[in-house]
Amino acid sequence: MFKKVNTDKAPTPLGPYSQAIIADNVLYISMQLPIQAGDISPEAGAREDIVAQTKQLMKNAKAIIDAADFKIEDIAKVTIYLTDLTDGKEINAIYAKFFPNIFPARSLVNVKSLPFGYKIAADFIAQKA
Repeated sequence: MFKKVNTDKAPTPLGPYSQAIIADNVLYISMQLPIQAGDISPEAGAREDIVAQTKQLMKNAKAIIDAADFKIEDIAKVTIYLTDLTDGKEINAIYAKFFPNIFPARSLVNVKSLPFGYKIAADFIAQKA
């Protein structure tokens, strides 16, 4: 059985999908953009630099993780989508602070574009022990 996860502390889904789903103690977080929760003009944040976008993205993920009653340490896999791989240094600095103990497995995917002109997006998989 699946359980839907939803919080108003993360952006409302832009289409017919859930922020996250829990199945058998595994949390699957849908691809997150660095949109601020409640933002009615989601393209506004796309003008921010990669550091601000990455911080907002991680804040959104944390809000969903908290709403699901999981912890950052439960994250096993992250897939990051970037429009410019040269932004990796800035992203890695923020990422390292977000995961203080064990870094999850990670994939980095270079994409031509992301919705609303954002530079970064990510999805997450977490599992409770």
